[in-house]
Amino acid sequence: MRRIAFLTLSDPTGRRKDYLLGPYGSRGSRVEYARLIAEWTAAGVKRLDGAEMPRAGEGLLFLPAGARGPAFLLSENFFVIKAYNTSDSYALAVGHLGDRILGGGAIRGAWPKAETMLGRNERVEVQKRLSDRGLLDCDADGRIGFKTRDAVRRFQLERGLLPDGHADPAVLKELRASR
Repeated sequence: MRRIAFLTLSDPTGRRKDYLLGPYGSRGSRVEYARLIAEWTAAGVKRLDGAEMPRAGEGLLFLPAGARGPAFLLSENFFVIKAYNTSDSYALAVGHLGDRILGGGAIRGAWPKAETMLGRNERVEVQKRLSDRGLLDCDADGRIGFKTRDAVRRFQLERGLLPDGHADPAVLKELRASR
């Protein structure tokens, strides 16, 4: 069983966002990765620090570096932060900074440092090829957001690959080969 960290930050505004139906896409394959925290707990997900999982709320499984990197259960606070700046990296960093200020520890889990990252043109190509297959309905801008991750995940499932939603050189190679 893979252990998954839980990232949270208190929402100072008190606002809630329904991120499954909100500005980041409509219901789709992401529903498989968004569940009530109680459902994740029942499935065996644990916090890395050993603390108890929250009793309420929703968590979205997020693998920013694919299956070889750290995993997070994102709360609605992640999307509150993204309302200010749409970058996943920014929202993750601000949420983690808030955790650290409140006494939380460093992110556990190794980021895959040896992995080759796709350049902008390659990310655009991934998006165009996913669109050509009918898996992605958005502009090919080279930014890998939740819609692109969902499309990559669907493609990976189609091809019998590990469905982590990570657009990497192996996914691009498979897209090129699967005309």
